[in-house]
Amino acid sequence: MDLSPQQEDAERRVLSWLNAHRIAQGSQSRATVPQTFRLFGYAGTGKSTLLRRLLQDVTWGPVLAATFTGKAASVVTRKGVECSTIHQLIYKPAGEKGSMLKELQAEERKLLTAIEKAEGPDAGIRAELRTVRDKLRVEREDAGRPFFQRNPDSVLRGAAVLALDEVSMVDQPMGEDLLSFDAPILALGDPAQLPPVKGSGYFTQGRPDVLLTEVHRQAEGSPILMLATAARMGHALPQGLQSTDQGRAEVMRGRPHPDHVLAADQVLCGRNATRIALNRRIRDLKGLDPARPEPGDKLVCLRNNRDMGLLNGTLWTVDAVRAAGERGKLLLSLTSDEGVPLDQVVTAHEAPFLGQDVPHYELRDAEHFDYGYALTVHKSQGSQWGSVVLFDDWTGSSRREWLYTGVTRAADSLLVVQ
Repeated sequence: MDLSPQQEDAERRVLSWLNAHRIAQGSQSRATVPQTFRLFGYAGTGKSTLLRRLLQDVTWGPVLAATFTGKAASVVTRKGVECSTIHQLIYKPAGEKGSMLKELQAEERKLLTAIEKAEGPDAGIRAELRTVRDKLRVEREDAGRPFFQRNPDSVLRGAAVLALDEVSMVDQPMGEDLLSFDAPILALGDPAQLPPVKGSGYFTQGRPDVLLTEVHRQAEGSPILMLATAARMGHALPQGLQSTDQGRAEVMRGRPHPDHVLAADQVLCGRNATRIALNRRIRDLKGLDPARPEPGDKLVCLRNNRDMGLLNGTLWTVDAVRAAGERGKLLLSLTSDEGVPLDQVVTAHEAPFLGQDVPHYELRDAEHFDYGYALTVHKSQGSQWGSVVLFDDWTGSSRREWLYTGVTRAADSLLVVQ
């Protein structure tokens, strides 16, 4: 693997940092060596090539790689570096859920006491008591299921290095959990991508130690990279089809053929209204029930619940679905996009599947999912797919970063619909 002068300089600097950690192992001088090295670069600058070479040079301890989503982990593995999700690496099922149960039981006792002391009509208090008892019933059903916590025995402790890819998706709690294992972290990212929807990535807040800007010559013939570079520079995407040994990319106006949309690994867009319409259309083309999910449906998680192993933006396949016995709730059995079944049944709100918002007073009552055939580019960050159809409907702020991020979600084939 021939490196450019810029890549060779990056290799020297990363290896110097890693060797400083190796020499300082077990000594007080370890505290003077930064735990994190930020190696950032634009699409096509050879981060993956450089990473493979760097990790081959580390022989004094375990070498690990991880990223936020299972899809992104599979892409890194396909590029020659064995990779897991962060969740698989540092969390484990443990204990019994009970904090919410205790809160509800205390609330039930408080309301019963209020009813006993009430001198006048207590219909309002009794209605509130019924609501609390409904929640208690659900919570008792859920109380014996496992939740997740940091795994103190993770192989990350004592590792020579962790290569952490797509770091823009790692928030502060997860970043601090990773650092708590005291292993050197080589953080890889792309500064031209969109920032996370909320806040900023924990590892992207600092300036990069190395920024790769020169396109690696092995990537110069990629039509997807050509579009990505045009997007990053703020140029209009050229119309038409381009196909080489390194991929296929097409930019078109009008409506794509439905077969092209159905054949894509992932459909992306900018606006939430477009996402809802596309999911409805795709499910209609597949002949699926418009009222609720069916086995085999692709779902996206819309809210973090690390206790259950659910992360915002991750994709799941429905194994089974049934009514929860509560209005507006469903019970779902799920398998992650890396093929790992969730070891518990999930209570999910039905509202998002119907294109509705979850009522604010029910935000704590169930998990939030929606159909995942079409995602917004914001939600797709941290993942990559072989073939992507991108509906170019975004006119908001960060237009350049949005288009660049959307284009670079495709690894082999891309259709941009304008």
